[in-house]
Amino acid sequence: GDEDDSDSEEVDVNVSYDLALIKTLATGQSATVTLGEVVNYTITVTNQGNVPSNDYTVTDQIPAGMEFVSASDFGSQSGGVVTWANLANLAPGQTKNLTIALRVTNIAQSDFRNFAEISDDSSEDYGTTDEDSTPDTDPTNDPTVDNNDPNADTIPGDEDDSDYEDVSVNVIYDLALIKTLAAGQAATVQAGDIVKYEITVSNQGNVASNDYNVSDVIPAGMSFISASDFGAISGSTITWTSLPNLAPGQTKVLTLDLRLVDPSLGSYINRAEI
Repeated sequence: GDEDDSDSEEVDVNVSYDLALIKTLATGQSATVTLGEVVNYTITVTNQGNVPSNDYTVTDQIPAGMEFVSASDFGSQSGGVVTWANLANLAPGQTKNLTIALRVTNIAQSDFRNFAEISDDSSEDYGTTDEDSTPDTDPTNDPTVDNNDPNADTIPGDEDDSDYEDVSVNVIYDLALIKTLAAGQAATVQAGDIVKYEITVSNQGNVASNDYNVSDVIPAGMSFISASDFGAISGSTITWTSLPNLAPGQTKVLTLDLRLVDPSLGSYINRAEI
């Protein structure tokens, strides 16, 4: 019953499903940042396979010490994770750039390592899996290899759907002190007068000061009366110990009262120092 003028032959397609991701600093973005600076990143997804990607999802883990500012392509933030859900199909060889901006809020957490990863794909549409990656939302279970190659898989064992980018802080620690006569205090005094001073400490750096000490040496011809903030005298030196933290730009004013007991010296230089 066979009609021998008809026949068939089958061929199979070798399906290669392969999405890769790299994360870089945006063009012009410095890798050294300061408190309050907005840091811009670019996430590039590439279809390195031979079939359309169909939809896929990318997540980005915001590191401690940074906060979300914005993301392209309707990326949404929840609980420190930015998600781009159900991104549009990529044809073989096609790429997609996503952008994200984060602000530095706590320099003490530096350096800042920001991970991005393909967290879901459509490989199941082809009855297969990504040939060299396992999509998930855990940045700790992938080899920590930076600068993934978007064009070829060249690093053995590397899951090329995950990448990170680092920025660091240029730490400037700078405490400054000025000493002035208190408001209304005359610069010319006589025996028995109390002379009031103010010592102003300023944090001119970009990191918290943490605690610090200030000392003041009483000049000959003057005696100690009082000091604010538990300043204590020993010999001829007043010391303020373990003064509380100053945030960048913050100041602290200490006050000191001395009495002129010997007017014969003519002039009196009262020095304070951190």
